[in-house]
Amino acid sequence: MSEKKIDLSQVSDGYHAFAELYRERSALTAALARSALAGVGYAYTLQDEQPGFDGYRTVLYIDLPTGQVSWHFSDADAADFLQGIPDAGKPYDGHDTATKYLRVEAFAKGGGW
Repeated sequence: MSEKKIDLSQVSDGYHAFAELYRERSALTAALARSALAGVGYAYTLQDEQPGFDGYRTVLYIDLPTGQVSWHFSDADAADFLQGIPDAGKPYDGHDTATKYLRVEAFAKGGGW
């Protein structure tokens, strides 16, 4: 009997496939590197008061040349990683997750300069 080979790129946590998570991480780290090198964009945090975000109310916003992107942070991660980032900025522009990652990928590829 042969073992069924699992395609790890398709393994999912129920929300995101492994390959999707690696793609997002790659784009984010490239964008971060470009930001550090170029000194572009602006980062700030706001508190999300919508129901359902208990423990994840801090939102990190980054205004990239390709558009606004944002991520919710757990309270613990916000305390660890967001020290020194301003608490004010532009309001949420209504982007969805797909648009966010299109903006990150465009910036990571050198867009918006």
